[in-house]
Formats: sequence, C-alpha cells, structure tokens
Amino acid sequence: MRVLALRGENLASLAGPFELDLAGGALADTGLIAITGPTGAGKSTLLDAMCLALFDRTPRLAGRGSAVGFLHEEDQRTLSSGDPRCLLRRGATSGFAEVDFLGVRGERWRARWSVRRARGQALGRLQAQRVSLENLDTGISAGGTKTQTLAAIEEAIGLDYAGFCRSALLAQGEFAGFLRARPEERAALLERVTGTEIYGQLSIAAHKRASREREQVALLDARLEGFRRLPAAERASLRAALEEAERVAREAATTLTESESALAWHEQHVRLRASATAADAELEQARARWLAAGAERQRLVAWEFAQPLVLLQRAAGRAAAVEADAERERALAQQALEAAQVAQEAACGVALASGQVASEAELRLRREGPKLRQAAALERALEERGSEAARARLG
Repeated sequence: MRVLALRGENLASLAGPFELDLAGGALADTGLIAITGPTGAGKSTLLDAMCLALFDRTPRLAGRGSAVGFLHEEDQRTLSSGDPRCLLRRGATSGFAEVDFLGVRGERWRARWSVRRARGQALGRLQAQRVSLENLDTGISAGGTKTQTLAAIEEAIGLDYAGFCRSALLAQGEFAGFLRARPEERAALLERVTGTEIYGQLSIAAHKRASREREQVALLDARLEGFRRLPAAERASLRAALEEAERVAREAATTLTESESALAWHEQHVRLRASATAADAELEQARARWLAAGAERQRLVAWEFAQPLVLLQRAAGRAAAVEADAERERALAQQALEAAQVAQEAACGVALASGQVASEAELRLRREGPKLRQAAALERALEERGSEAARARLG
C-alpha cells in the first residue's frame, strides 16, 4: 500500500481545503519527508485525515469517551469525544478527508470520509458521517453500506486499522511514551506498537516445547538402557535367519505368481469349454430345425420349378386372345373389302349406261374410298397381330 495524495477540508486546526500530493511535484521522488511546525499547526491533523478516510477513526481519539458538547443547541444528546465527527472544525458547516492510494494489487483507489451539519448552517445538527471508495482506474465504486465500504478499504490496502497503526502510522502519544519509558517498559511498548508481542509468545511456547521434548528424550534413554546389546555371533545368526526367511518369501511369491497364472489359465479353459458346449447345443438345434423344414423346402423347390411354366401359360393365353382379336378384325376387313368391290363394279356398269349414273357412281366411289383404305389398314394390322401371336407361341 502506498499513499499517493492526501486532501481535506475543515478538520481540527486546518481551516479550509488542503492537499498533499505525494505522487507528483517536489515530493514525488523524495524517499523520506518530515512534517514539522509549531504546536497546533496541523501536523497530527494530517495523520488524522489519513486515518479518517481509510478507517473512520483515528488514534488520537482512541480511549476517550467523555462528552465534549452538544450535537445541536436544542438537542440534549451529547457527542462522545471518541466520535470522529469531533474533528470537524468549530464553526464549519462541512468537512472531509480524502486519500488516494495504490492498493496491494496495483490498483489506484480513492477513499473519502465526509461530514456536514444540517441545512448548511454552523449551528445545524451534525449528520452521520459518510465513507466511500472509488477505483480510479475503472471509475467503479466499491462497497455499499458503511461497514461494507470499510471492509473493502481494508481488503484494498491489505491491512486492518490495528495493523495500519503498527506498521504505517506511529501515533504521537505512543512515540512520546516510548521515549520516556524505562528500558523494560520500552521493550513492551515497542512490542505493542509494532505487533511483535507474538514473537515473545512464540519464544515462551518454544521453551516449553523444548522442555517437554528433553523430558521425553530422557525417558527414552532410560528405556534404552534396559535393553542388552546382542553378541556379534548372535546378530550374525539372526541376520542369516532373516536372509533365509527373505529368500523363502521370494520363492513363495514366485510360486504364488505361477499358481495365479495357472488358475487364470484353468478358469479360461473352463469358460471356453462351456462356450463350446453351448455352441454344440445350438448346432444340434439348427440341424433339427433344418430337418423339420424339409417338406417346406420341397414345396418351395416345386414352386420355383413351376413358376416359369405358369408364366408361359399366361403368355400363351394372352397370345390366343390376341390371335382371336386379329381373326375378327380380318373378317371385318374382308367383308368391307368385298362390299367395296361390289360397289365399284356396280358403279362401273351404271356409268356405261348414262353419264349421270356415272357421276353418281364416281361420287359413291369417292365416299367409299376411306372405307377401302381402312380395310387395307386393318389387313396390315391383322398381319402384325398374326406375327405377334406366332412369336408368343414360340416364346
């Protein structure tokens, strides 16, 4: 966490707005700075403004609880001196503290604390303070309620209020007490301010643990004295027995592996025999079904043999019908031809008798011409039908 800028207005001894830019200007490249000035100049107020913006409280007001005045002249509710609103400058209608800082994740944040009096009047009732947190990189506000916003600030800087006061801010009172304290009190105060009292507790716990472990080692040494050391010959004998036992164990393991392989082969053999028996049974059932279907197969063979004959019989029937139709058409054509010939002969005889009759005969001949052509066409059709019937009989 790194403070980039500090701003405020009307806080304690600092009247009006103020700003301290630590990221730019003359202070940007300064590694160490000193805040100096006479009493009441506002040195501690700068630290108060930083703590107010980040945590809504400040070490200067810690441990104080007496009443210092009224929220309002007509309000009998008192304002505790531990209330951070006490830092609003007397006669001011509003004030704020604002800190820009770089968070533990490298993001730039702006924390703001503000308070005001009702109706913007110097004698107005003090309103509840407000806190906010804004991400300067994204412009998004974090938190919602006051509690949620303070939690978001602690997450952004990676420290709570106590940790911040111990690591980043040494309160003026604590430092004065540290200078005036006796050596033993100074050590205790330094531990409390820096939070290193945990190391003293760890040292005490480690000492107690070491004492317990030494007692346990002493007990184990005493028990060890009760055991006698074996002679070399006896140790060699036991070592040989151990090696023999290990050899027997290895052989037993080899035998067990071989036995497991044989058992697996036997189980596989049993499964294969069972499968072969089941296959033989299925084969016998298939043979029985084959024999039972013999009569059906014979009928199927006979049907397949007779099928071409049926087709031939049907073709012969169709050829006979075609031939009958052709004969009927031939007879009709023959009758039409004979009638036409008779008409022609009659027309020729009458023509010799008179010219008028000849004209009538010629007209009649013209009328009968289409019938003659139709008769010739029928005769050709009969010949074609006869050819088809002959081919059908041959097929």
